[in-house]
Amino acid sequence: MRLATDRRGSVALMTGILAPVLIMVLAMAVEVTSWSVSKVELQRIADVAAWAGASRYATTSNTQTATAAAADLAEINGVAGAASRSWNATTSTMTDNLIVAQMVSGVKTTSNKAVKVTVSRSIAKTVSLIFPSSQSTVMVSAVAVAEIGSLGPQPCITALGGGVDGITTGTDVTVTGNASLTANGCSLRSNDGISQGGSSTINVSGIYAGGNISGSSICCDLHANAGQIQDPYAGNASVQNALNSLHPGTGAAVSVGSHATQSIIPGTYSGWNVSGTLNLSPGLYIVNGDISGGAQSVISGTGVTIIMSGTLSTTGGSTLSLSAPMKNTTSNGIPGVLVAGNSSSTMSFLGNSTSPVTGLIYFPNANLKFGGSSSSGGSGCTEIIASTVTLVGTSNMSADCSEYGTLSFGSLSGSAAVALVQ
Repeated sequence: MRLATDRRGSVALMTGILAPVLIMVLAMAVEVTSWSVSKVELQRIADVAAWAGASRYATTSNTQTATAAAADLAEINGVAGAASRSWNATTSTMTDNLIVAQMVSGVKTTSNKAVKVTVSRSIAKTVSLIFPSSQSTVMVSAVAVAEIGSLGPQPCITALGGGVDGITTGTDVTVTGNASLTANGCSLRSNDGISQGGSSTINVSGIYAGGNISGSSICCDLHANAGQIQDPYAGNASVQNALNSLHPGTGAAVSVGSHATQSIIPGTYSGWNVSGTLNLSPGLYIVNGDISGGAQSVISGTGVTIIMSGTLSTTGGSTLSLSAPMKNTTSNGIPGVLVAGNSSSTMSFLGNSTSPVTGLIYFPNANLKFGGSSSSGGSGCTEIIASTVTLVGTSNMSADCSEYGTLSFGSLSGSAAVALVQ
């Protein structure tokens, strides 16, 4: 009876009863706090990894390289990686055990690129094991998104000539006569001036010039004196190695007479002279000389890359139905690259208005006269890079080349700004 009325005894008894519960609550608080600390640490790692991946993309425009850089930073900072990583080109995702890095659309501006990184850590449970659960660990995760700022739209046409000497007092892109250029979602880029005259028209998503922009029928978003950009393919190993493999004069000659048809397979040739129909099987063609197509000629092929050392000359009456290999191709062509050459001659790539050409046309040292259309009525993939470009006829173009794996680059020079947005 005395214990029941003794206040000190009651407190001691209650303390004895509650002590295990209080200790357990305290232990649970410590454990949960450790999870929170781990999440904060993971968030910092995710932030750094996402920023590193986005910075790499800003300088390389390579999705796989960028996501790999993000995974590298996460591993360096203690997140468990795998013995070998897996890359999914369709979803642009690098999976590395508890690290997932993915190229996604921008958060602030959906047209921008962004690198999203998710990092996780498995933490063994201690006190929390008293609660019924089939799991002996708890998974803590953090997500970060770093967005790459825009350097302007992807150019459909890039004229590099002014970049040779840095002088911008001339003209690298000329659109005259009745020529018409319509480019969906891409820009016109010149390292020197741009000139539009006659009854010609230019309607693109942006016009960027290292020098002046002249003409009265130009639309839209003009950027004169906007500096110069470098050749985006100057460091591309696949293209440059193929160009370096050229040996003018070697290989078999191809000559297709009027009304004749010939089919050829990938290989090395000394030149093509086509007055009839030439059909190309998918793959890589090395042409150590000139390619010419007469007024009634037809040159067709799907999944082809043509690397040449001579002069390209096709007329406006020719039919050019050509497409480059897609990025997941099994052929030995170069994804996205339709035709490339190292000559400094004047080239004429002209086809009738219904001739669809898909892929990159790359003549960085040449003066290119172009008149043609991309596939799907201007919603496909056609990009031109040359020293100077003269547009002839009606050209409907687009740089929607995601399925072909061409390089991504903007209309402005420098590296895009990178910012954490999530």
